[in-house]
Amino acid sequence: SVAINYDRNNRADKQLYALERELIEAVIRFDGKVNLTKFPYLRAEEANAMYPDFEKFKKIKLQYDPH
Repeated sequence: SVAINYDRNNRADKQLYALERELIEAVIRFDGKVNLTKFPYLRAEEANAMYPDFEKFKKIKLQYDPH
């Protein structure tokens, strides 16, 4: 487990987006996973790459929380 804290203040949205994309790419490249409750910036294909059963999770989630 690795935690990376970074300051979101005083940074341009473009900079943050680039940083987050780079982090996600590295996590996927090394077969890692992010904590979804702490890193909610994933695209669908990234979530599927990290969590092969992500579609099953979404179906179950919709049963209990359709909104």
